[in-house]
Amino acid sequence: MADEAMQAPPHPKTGRPYEPGAAGQGERPRGSDDGPNEPDEDYTGWRNGQKYIFNVIHGGVHAGSASFGFADETRTSWPKIGLIPEQQVSEALRCYLRPAEFAEALDELLSSHVLILRSEGPVGKHTGALALLDACGVKKITRVSPAYSLADLRRFVAAKAEPNHGYLVQDGMPDQGAAEVAHFEAAELCREFAERGSFLVITTTYSTQPHALESLTSIWSMPPVRLLLERYLRYLGGPALSEEDSRRVAERAGNCRSPGQVARFATALVGKGVDAALAALDSDHRTAVHEWFEKVPTLRDLLTVTTLAFAHGIPVRMFETALAQLEEHFAAEFAAERGDPAATAGQPMQASQPTQTGSGTGVEEPRRAGPYQQIRKRHTHLDGLVTTVSRPGRTIDGPYEKVVVFAIDGYRGLVLEELVGLYDQSFWGRVFEWLRDLVRVLDIQLRAEVARGLAELYRHSGADVENELFVPWSTNSPTQRITLVFTLWWMCQDATSSARALRLVLGWAEAGNQRRRATAALALAGELGLRYPTDARDWLWHLAVERETNNEIAVTACGDLFVNLVESRSGAGNLLNFVARQLDGFQTPGHSRLALRRACDVVLSVLSAGRVAGVTGVEPAILVCLRQNPKRCGVAGRLWAEVLISRPHRHEAIKQLAQALRNLADHGDPDGLTRSLGDAIGAWLPAEYHSELIRDLTAQDSGRRADVTNLLDILINAVRRATKQRRSLL
Repeated sequence: MADEAMQAPPHPKTGRPYEPGAAGQGERPRGSDDGPNEPDEDYTGWRNGQKYIFNVIHGGVHAGSASFGFADETRTSWPKIGLIPEQQVSEALRCYLRPAEFAEALDELLSSHVLILRSEGPVGKHTGALALLDACGVKKITRVSPAYSLADLRRFVAAKAEPNHGYLVQDGMPDQGAAEVAHFEAAELCREFAERGSFLVITTTYSTQPHALESLTSIWSMPPVRLLLERYLRYLGGPALSEEDSRRVAERAGNCRSPGQVARFATALVGKGVDAALAALDSDHRTAVHEWFEKVPTLRDLLTVTTLAFAHGIPVRMFETALAQLEEHFAAEFAAERGDPAATAGQPMQASQPTQTGSGTGVEEPRRAGPYQQIRKRHTHLDGLVTTVSRPGRTIDGPYEKVVVFAIDGYRGLVLEELVGLYDQSFWGRVFEWLRDLVRVLDIQLRAEVARGLAELYRHSGADVENELFVPWSTNSPTQRITLVFTLWWMCQDATSSARALRLVLGWAEAGNQRRRATAALALAGELGLRYPTDARDWLWHLAVERETNNEIAVTACGDLFVNLVESRSGAGNLLNFVARQLDGFQTPGHSRLALRRACDVVLSVLSAGRVAGVTGVEPAILVCLRQNPKRCGVAGRLWAEVLISRPHRHEAIKQLAQALRNLADHGDPDGLTRSLGDAIGAWLPAEYHSELIRDLTAQDSGRRADVTNLLDILINAVRRATKQRRSLL
């Protein structure tokens, strides 16, 4: 969970710590080109897609290998910023093996107090950063946002850094500005950390950086695979291997490309045996995929695996439709294979085009009788690369249906890697055009799978994906923008890609284009917001309250972020405290009435945000949050009091409060939440509003349910008690 005290919420426009009520913070950023006629957009399927992706990412418990001495750099969980628990650090370093450059890097860190670890792949930079900070003897280690620039980091350390603490920026990107500025910021950053006796390590994959940072950079490498494997096996207590098995393991272990893969290999050796472990190595999968492409597949087979890379796990009929759409973009090549004269003239011929008879009547000639091609069998059982499986239908009572999948889960990424390495822009240009059309369909699962394929493709060809799809989609149709949001969420499964996704979204959040800002708001409300909750809340508040534009999507996104934080049990209380602090800032000059009204919009969005609660229907997430920690009733009462005072929001606030009482009656109130909430509302709500609140709440109790009436009496008595206490102080 992100530690609120350890983070410096940047002002969304400047990166400076936010100061509630400071003058100029509601001003409109430069370069705004908002249009007055932003069309209404239907985001009905957005939450369904969100649930689908969340179920895939978080639905199962992955038995990771953090306890074997590494922190996997390719598959990570939220949150990505905040205090790192000591237990997590200890587990990551339990079997840690220092690479050759460790000692030199530690000397540089102790001397400069700032160090950049650089490598191109997942070689253990993250665990190496933890080990270096631990070797410095720091008390605690905290991750900070990878979106911070050097200047932001310097402001952060000046405002929030604590003595003898370690700070980690995972997958950050060094500044690309003027060399003189980078030199000054780097020198000041080192000075600030040295004065506090604290240390900063930045991990990065970017090879291009200002010359001023080279002296602070250590090129990181992976320890020898043989030594890593020996250490993991010794920790796991695996049985001794025969001479033949030891030879086979040694030959194949060199194919492991990351410490995480070595650890998984060691786990398989101990748990499943040598043969199963060798069969499970990614290198086996890589070899099979590589050999398939070495045979130079036919165009139809090539397009089949390309389609499956972006339409994986969908029903056969939908897969065949998507494949046919891709084949249309290669009609000229198919015509050339058939020897059609039109192909030689550069005129693609559609397969469905009728041929003319000698009389020129345009009537299609009868075709000769012959065996009908078994096309489905071919493209669903492709040389062991593709297969079909049966899965439950999309409705509860629906029949099972066949879906097309790769024969092995790891094939998808390997196929995309081969496609990027083997085929030129002529091929990819048509694939991108096909994808632009494919995501216009309404089927959420298909678009979510397209997004998953794009997230994997981004790892191998990020610049092309950004330029061809991300940037145009961020301002295009709702289906394309939502697919883009899904892609950004899938990218959060990879540490390097997730940091890049955050930087992209924050750039769009301050863009002049209104649709691009709305896309950023949607992205921050989901998986990206779970990974980087502090960045998400700061920027969503900025978009919802401080921009002089249409802010409905950003307001709704604030509520959605709260729901996701509640369901993940990570940072929901921090979000409530943050909103309350921002409301306190409106007590000082510098904010307009419009900004205050928008702030109340956000409060109401959070208080009314719902989640599926089974047979009882939609239950306010705020109640789940309060059950998780009843002490949050104080801040919840503060927020409710604010919208009860606001005339534009009062009716809906009363309605939501009454609904909360009904939900409490349905689920029971063992923690006395009703009384605590009533005490807090009564304490924050001015006395002149108490009678009105009691009257309106009583009017809402139209169902005359005894249990609801009982809770209503408890709440009203708590408010009255607060009224008497206030009068006794006068």
